[in-house]
Amino acid sequence: MPITVNPRTRESRLFGSIFSYTGPAAFLGDRMKRSVELYVEEANKKGGIQGHPIELFMYDAGSESSKAVLAAKRLHRRSPKGHRRSLREIAKELAALGHTNKSGASYSASCVKSMVEGH
Repeated sequence: MPITVNPRTRESRLFGSIFSYTGPAAFLGDRMKRSVELYVEEANKKGGIQGHPIELFMYDAGSESSKAVLAAKRLHRRSPKGHRRSLREIAKELAALGHTNKSGASYSASCVKSMVEGH
């Protein structure tokens, strides 16, 4: 039985993505964008993630790396309520979703920082 999503009482789980749905790579990006939208729509119908609705933010890179970098910076630490999230909060969220490093341990805040900054 699916869990009911009530967006008024449950904090959203934020997911962001960057696709090129304009420019030379649009033939790929548009399909990927639509696939993610459909997945999120279906997941929310089934109760989201542990009863939390999924909120999706997508940006168009326009097939340009400079636009992709700007979009990544916009996604960095964005939260459903518009306030900045700490790296520790992001690391805890990754752990709650089952994401671990190569050794199976949870990501540390410094590791999340490295991932976000591209090191």
